[in-house]
Amino acid sequence: MLKSLQKLGKSLMLPVATLPAAGILQGLGLLNYEKDIPLGPVIGDFLISM
Repeated sequence: MLKSLQKLGKSLMLPVATLPAAGILQGLGLLNYEKDIPLGPVIGDFLISM
């Protein structure tokens, strides 16, 4: 019984551990680099074109 619960716990740890990284990457993807970050339109255009 305990081994099966440990297996279940291990299988649930990976998705929970990756959620913060996924949230950070999603936040970076939603940024408007020209307006949200004061780098100027030249650098903002460069970051968007990458």
